Amino acid sequence: MAVRGLRSRIDELSSALGSQEMPADQKQKLQDYESEAAGAQQRIYELQADLKRGAEKIGETEIRAAKKEREAKETYADRVRAEYARPDYDTMVAEFRPTKTQGSDIMGLFAMLSAVAYMSGGKGRYAGEAAMKNAGSMLEGWNKGREDLFKRELLEFDKNLKTVDQHNKASEAKLKKAIELFSVDRDAAMGLVAEIKAENVGTKAQQELNQGLMTQALNTFKEARAGSEKVRNNWNTIVENAWKEQQKDQRDFAMKMIEAGRAKELLLGNDDNLYVFRNDGSITDTHGNKPPEGVKFSQFKKTGDKGGGKGSATSQQFENITSADIGNAWFRINQWLSRAKSVDDIPSGSPFLRDRGTQSGIVDAFLNYAKTSSLPADMQATDAALLGIAFDIVAARAQGRSTGVTDAKIAQVVRQLPIEGDRPETKREKVALLFNQLDEVNKMLPGEKQKSGDDYMRSPVARQIWQKYSGEETSAPQVPQPGEVKGGYRFKGGNPADKNNWEKVSG
Repeated sequence: MAVRGLRSRIDELSSALGSQEMPADQKQKLQDYESEAAGAQQRIYELQADLKRGAEKIGETEIRAAKKEREAKETYADRVRAEYARPDYDTMVAEFRPTKTQGSDIMGLFAMLSAVAYMSGGKGRYAGEAAMKNAGSMLEGWNKGREDLFKRELLEFDKNLKTVDQHNKASEAKLKKAIELFSVDRDAAMGLVAEIKAENVGTKAQQELNQGLMTQALNTFKEARAGSEKVRNNWNTIVENAWKEQQKDQRDFAMKMIEAGRAKELLLGNDDNLYVFRNDGSITDTHGNKPPEGVKFSQFKKTGDKGGGKGSATSQQFENITSADIGNAWFRINQWLSRAKSVDDIPSGSPFLRDRGTQSGIVDAFLNYAKTSSLPADMQATDAALLGIAFDIVAARAQGRSTGVTDAKIAQVVRQLPIEGDRPETKREKVALLFNQLDEVNKMLPGEKQKSGDDYMRSPVARQIWQKYSGEETSAPQVPQPGEVKGGYRFKGGNPADKNNWEKVSG
C-alpha cells in the first residue's frame, strides 16, 4: 500500500510538470522517489519469497507428521495381527468368574477414555479410540464369560493406554520446548507448534494452538496424561475388587464344605455302630455286614428294606452325600485343569503337597486354608485344588461315613496326584487313575444320582483333558438297555438322565 502511494505521488508530479523542463533539484527528487519505490518493491518480493519458503517448510512438516502417523497405524496393525497369531492367546484364564458389578465398572471407563481420546491426537487419539473398542470387547467377554476374548482385549487395552501416554508425553515435551524457543528463535518455535498441531488434528489442544493459547494447550496435554492415569488406576481397582470377591467366594465355598462335613457327623454319629433291622429279620450295617458281638440294640434303627438298604432313609442320605462329594470333586477338577496351557500340560502340585502326602495333618492343612484362605509360602493355588480333590475322593469312597475320611486315606490319594518332578507320562497315568477312581465310586450309585465329569468340565482345555484320559474322546457314552439293572435300579427306557425312567429293584 505504501508503494502504491509513492507511485501515485510520482505520477501527480509528472502531470504537473507536463512538458516543462524539470529543474535539477526536482529531477533528483524524482529519481530518489523512483529508487525508493524500486527498493520497496524488491523488499516485498523478498518477503513474499520468505513467506513461501516458510509455508513450504510448514507443509513439509505436516506431510512428515502425516506420514509418521500413517506408518504408526500400519505398524500398529501389523503388531496386533502378530500378537493375535500367538498360540498362548488361546489359553483360558483360570477361574474366570465375572460379576455384573464389575461389568458396570468397566462401562465406567468409557467416559474417561472418551475424554482422553478427545484431548489426544494422532497416534494418541488412534490408540485412545482403540482402547475404547478394547474396553467394549472386554465388557462383551466379561458378560458372556468369554475369558479368551477378555484376556486378549485386556492386553491390547493396556498397550493402547500406554501408547496414549507416550504420545501425550511427547507432545507436552515438544510444546514446552517451543515455548522456551519463542523468545530466541521464533521460526523454530513456530515450526514445532505446526508439527504439534499436525500430530493432534481435531483435538482440544489443536484448537487452543490455533488460537495461540499455548499455555492452555500445554495444560490440556497434562490433563490427558492425568486422565489416562486415572483410567489405569480405576482398572487396577476393578481387578483388585474382582480378586477380593473371588477370594471371598472361595472362602465361602470352603466353609460350606466344612459345614457339610460337620453335618455328616451330626447325622451319622459313630456310623460304624449304626445298624438296621431288615424285613427278613436280619441285622446288618448299611453295607449288609453283620454287627460284631456286644453291640447294643439301642443303636439299631428300623427300616423296611432288605439287603444293602437301598430303600432306607439312611441309605438314601448316604447316596445323596456320596453323589454330592463326587460332584464337588468334578467341580474342583475343572478348576484345576482350567489352569493347563494345553492338553498335555498337566498342572502339578508343589513339593509342599508332595511332602504332605507322606505326613499326618493333611486335613488340618486343608481346613486351615479353608478358614483363612491363606497358604504356606511354597503352597500354590494348584495345591489347594489338588488337596480338595483328594478330600472329595476319599469322602466319596466313604459313602457317607464320616469316619472313613482320615489323614492316611487322603494322603494316599495325594501321593497319586501329579506332582512337580513327575515325568509327563507319569502325570498322564495319574490323571487317568484319578478319573477312574471317581468313576468306580460313581458306578455304585443309582443311575439318577450318578455324576459325570461331562457335566462339570466347563473349561475347554479341562474338557479336552477329561475326554482324552477318561476314554470319552473315542468312545461314545454307553446307553443302558431297557431292563438293565444298575446300582439297584432297573432302566425302563427313554432318557437315562431322567430319574423317572429308573425303577428300584425290590429285594
